[in-house]
Amino acid sequence: MTELISPTQANSTVIAISILLIVIGGGIGFVRRGARGLIACIPGLLITPLWQLHLWLTRYDAPSKTLGLTSLKVLLTEFVLFAILGMAVGWFFSFALRARQGNSSRQANGE
Repeated sequence: MTELISPTQANSTVIAISILLIVIGGGIGFVRRGARGLIACIPGLLITPLWQLHLWLTRYDAPSKTLGLTSLKVLLTEFVLFAILGMAVGWFFSFALRARQGNSSRQANGE
């Protein structure tokens, strides 16, 4: 049985998508938010290293004769890592793109 896509094609596709997200995200972010909008290219910057980490975690382990996500430890590690990373990137985006205004609701109410 032949595979639909080879590992080389998968790596090339991931790198191409990463570059497209960097260019498109950075461009749209810059147009809409100026220099602060350039953080929209962060997801593109993270894709390739995270793909390489996934490939390393799901590699074939000859001594235990296991492959990748058959191990619950690998699956949970990836789940926790991506959840924490997603929360961190979301917090960073909300912090960096927050509209800066002179008065907050606390100051307007006299507190």
